[in-house]
Amino acid sequence: MKSTYGLTDEYISLLNRLVGEANQKMSKTPMSSTFLEMTPRNSISSVTPNLHVSDWKIYFNQSDIDMYLFTAASIDVPAFIIALEGISTILGPAGPIITTILSIAGYGGMANFCYLVIQSKTSGQKGVYFGINWNGVWSNLTQGTW
Repeated sequence: MKSTYGLTDEYISLLNRLVGEANQKMSKTPMSSTFLEMTPRNSISSVTPNLHVSDWKIYFNQSDIDMYLFTAASIDVPAFIIALEGISTILGPAGPIITTILSIAGYGGMANFCYLVIQSKTSGQKGVYFGINWNGVWSNLTQGTW
């Protein structure tokens, strides 16, 4: 991962921590093994979030937040961005929408989205969304809870 993606030891450690925390959460469920142990590497791409894509906006419900976003948002913005990029690789046609939104949002937009994920989770809301409102050729970031 260092040579292929140019990751530092710090980010590799962060990814290991995310996987470890995900496995801990999975071990608290009534299953006998963790997600990464019971899923063959070539079938991980078949796991799909329950999100909804509409009009350049991505809507994540609470199960998506629990499974994919909350732990990363609790760590820091780079971890959160990595989690969203990971989701974009398993989404098929909706993946490029996330990639485009990430490019437009930048660090500041993703920092605010981390806050919204944590707020949604702790306030018992249904979920979060982020996306783009188009004003002609101009893109305007939009995000919130629902």
